[in-house]
Amino acid sequence: TIRVYVDDKLEMTLTKQIVRPPREIAVKSTQQKSYMNWSRSSDGGMLATSTNGIFTLGSAQSNSSRSTRSIAATALSLASSRSSGATPNTDSNDGDGEGGIMESLTRLTVTVADASSSVDARYISAPVTTKVSKDMAKRMERVTKKSVPPELRVEVFLAAGASEVGGSAGDGTGAGSKIKAANINEEVASAITGSFAPSTGTGKIFIGFQTSQTTGLAAHVSAPFIPTVEREAIDLVDPTLRIYNSELLQISGMILRLGLEQAMEGISERFEAMHEVYLAEDEALIKEARAKKMNGDEEEKKEADEVEDVSLSKSDDITVSSSLMSFAKYMAKGVKSTIVSAVKTIEEVVTNDEEEELTRPLDPRPLSFEEREAILLMRSFCAKPSTPDESIGIAVADGFTRVLPDVSPPVLTRTGVVRGNDARLPKDGLEAFVHHSVVRRVVLDNAREYHEYIAQCRLLTMRDLVAYLEDKGVHFDEYELVRFLKWWVKFNRIHSAIQYGPLVKRHISYSLANDSEPKSLDKIYYYRERSVFNEENLPMPDSVIESSLQDTVGTRMLEDASLRNWFSPLPVDVWASFASQHAIMTKGLASDAEVRNTILAMLSKELKRQYRGGRYEGAQFEGLIRNLLSDKQCIPYEVTKDKKDETTDSSTPSATCTTDYATELYLPSASLEAFSGISSFRKVSSELKDAGVSDDFLLSLGVRKSVSVEFLFSNLDKLQWSDNPKALIDYLRSATLTSQDLQNLRSMAYLPAVNDKSRTFAPSELYIGDSDLSELNLPFIRLLKWPSAEKLTTTSADGKFLVKLGCKVDPPLQPLLQHLSTQDDLTDEERLQCLNFISKRLQPGGVYERAW
Repeated sequence: TIRVYVDDKLEMTLTKQIVRPPREIAVKSTQQKSYMNWSRSSDGGMLATSTNGIFTLGSAQSNSSRSTRSIAATALSLASSRSSGATPNTDSNDGDGEGGIMESLTRLTVTVADASSSVDARYISAPVTTKVSKDMAKRMERVTKKSVPPELRVEVFLAAGASEVGGSAGDGTGAGSKIKAANINEEVASAITGSFAPSTGTGKIFIGFQTSQTTGLAAHVSAPFIPTVEREAIDLVDPTLRIYNSELLQISGMILRLGLEQAMEGISERFEAMHEVYLAEDEALIKEARAKKMNGDEEEKKEADEVEDVSLSKSDDITVSSSLMSFAKYMAKGVKSTIVSAVKTIEEVVTNDEEEELTRPLDPRPLSFEEREAILLMRSFCAKPSTPDESIGIAVADGFTRVLPDVSPPVLTRTGVVRGNDARLPKDGLEAFVHHSVVRRVVLDNAREYHEYIAQCRLLTMRDLVAYLEDKGVHFDEYELVRFLKWWVKFNRIHSAIQYGPLVKRHISYSLANDSEPKSLDKIYYYRERSVFNEENLPMPDSVIESSLQDTVGTRMLEDASLRNWFSPLPVDVWASFASQHAIMTKGLASDAEVRNTILAMLSKELKRQYRGGRYEGAQFEGLIRNLLSDKQCIPYEVTKDKKDETTDSSTPSATCTTDYATELYLPSASLEAFSGISSFRKVSSELKDAGVSDDFLLSLGVRKSVSVEFLFSNLDKLQWSDNPKALIDYLRSATLTSQDLQNLRSMAYLPAVNDKSRTFAPSELYIGDSDLSELNLPFIRLLKWPSAEKLTTTSADGKFLVKLGCKVDPPLQPLLQHLSTQDDLTDEERLQCLNFISKRLQPGGVYERAW
């Protein structure tokens, strides 16, 4: 602790506290490499020497005596552990650091009067072995008047971010944050702590003393660089000194990279220990957020901290190559937009807009301690051009990429720390469905330059989603599935990914809230067209999306082009085939009557619609329905029973319904009274007409208008037509009769005669008794008995049909004349009627003209 007094008054106190004692950045090497073996290796891919081999990390003493520990093993072990997910075998050596790269965590607290400010800094000290040629040594001695030291030490002060013992980064007072000073004392305290652990781009070069040269990073670098004569900057003018200083800057970059690896490894270990807790917290908070959205409640956003836009300006013409050397180019180019000045709170990132939430998924969990520390650590490496000489920053960046040229820097994802090339950045909502090695959007937004330019993380693609689903699969609840389908449509409006649809759909399963049985989305092929299937109680195949899901997603959404290879409208013929096999249509239960009638009404309407579309289409559908229902007892009919009244002990007829084959039933309008003496006939229930089932539909299924001709022929001898044969004639006239049927009807005796109940007669034995003939009362002819209320003439439909069957119209002329001449008992009126009958038919063209 340092106390500053002015006039015996305590004005300032500076306290340096060791938060974490020095520990070596080293692990037990699985390759048994020594410090002397730090050249590029075929299995390690690491370089620990500068470009011309002038500097090598590590001391000569340690290189010759210690063979179980190496910085190469450190970095490569960290790299392999983050790639494989295994925990590295770290060495927690807290020794004095002889010959090794040592790291410690220090907290500086500055108190000025009543104001106080503290900050954490990561201090890294590394021994470096020097190896220069004799010629170069001579030239350097000639300029500097000093010999080149065989060993030297490079020291780095790096912003540590959130303190491991509860730092103040979260409230805006940590490294990399702008301090909001309430008074002059706070400004002084903050300025001192800020210089101890610099913010982005403000790190300085120290050559035993501070120079005006910045590093471009949030890191101070102290090393025995050779300065200019003014001792204000590093000498990069003299060719020899330029090589020496540039390669020493490279070594500084290597140390920074190894410090980054070590720090991220510590974050990784702590994050993995808390990973399950964070997953549970994620799940609970997302459920809570969903509930609030569903209830229509929206949390008021907290007042955001004053921050600047994190995104890069579109005018920043930055070209990122596939090599990590692009980091050096990035430093030289610089970032025109300013890094966010404070860690964003979750309220600043989460949106309450449903449409936007599809592409920016809910992520309400506040930043964890590890995530805050990682953000501020990664920001430390978000570079700005070094000033006044940009080549300083380029040399540091060269060393940063050189030490592990084939290994990208680490990043913190939802599932832990991984290599940048293994991590994926969120993209338009894909991150909601890929849960492995994806950077949280809130973390990305707070260290975007690091992820995009330094670690060179790729954006998530549809290939990543397909690969994740093929490996892990995914199971959604009803809310999640609805959200996924809406997201898929929205995503495809931005990026065409329709070709991946079948691959994605294949690996999705889901469960509804009231159904614990998981279903495969790949087995869902259809949705219901509301214009066709407008009844909610219709049974549906398992291949049809549930009604609740369709209503929530929306039919219009399901009709979108991006889902055409997922779902299509349910064809009526597919549904009809399913419905015909359903228990509702096969068991004939009274409890299913309403739904059964609805199904038949639906099919009746569809048949009518098909015929409107074309005769061929209508005939095809009619044939399909007939085949499906012909063997099903699914048509309801009415059975009349007597219902006994207990109070009066009397019975009244009541109708109940049951079902039968269509071919065994008759239309409700069928006139069957004439056949009631032969058998009992069942008519289709009037409920079907009320439900909207047409007679044409019932007839197409085989329902009858009347009894069959075969039934009639087999029972003609049992029929009693003593009073009214009209019902029989009406039936025969409407029936489809073959020529053989007509021949049988002409020869069989089944018609009654007037005043002759002895038997029935064949049509050829009877005369149609029109008004003229019936009034003659001729004893030698038999007139067909016909109801007086129904006028029968030769021109009426019934009369024409009877004539076709063989009924006679006019008696022969000769018997008529003979009757007229021999019957003495005829009155004059009767005789005149007979003469008038004959005279009408004797006129030219009359029926008697030729016979006369």
